[in-house]
Amino acid sequence: MNQDEADRTLSEDDFDTKFGPEARADGSLLREHEEVRGVDTNRVWTVIEGDEGTLYAMAGYHVVNRVGYLVTREPWTDPDTMAVYSVPVDFDAAA
Repeated sequence: MNQDEADRTLSEDDFDTKFGPEARADGSLLREHEEVRGVDTNRVWTVIEGDEGTLYAMAGYHVVNRVGYLVTREPWTDPDTMAVYSVPVDFDAAA
C-alpha cells in the first residue's frame, strides 16, 4: 500500500464512526447483491478479502474477492476510500 492509499484507508472503528453501517433486521451487517439494489450507490460498500485474509470495505460495488456488501447511513464522497474491516488472527503466533 502506497502513502496515498494509506491516507485514504480508515480503521474499522473510524469507518463505523464516520459512515455508520446499518444492521439488517437480524443484526448482521453483510448483505447480498439483491439486498442493495436500489440503495444509493454512495451508501454501498463492498467487503472484499485481500492478502492473507484481511477484509476491506471499499466504496461502491466491486466483484473480485467480494465477501458481501455494507450499507451506511452516511454516503462516501471519495470512491477510493476504504477501511481495514477485519484483520485475521494468527492463532499459532498468539499461543
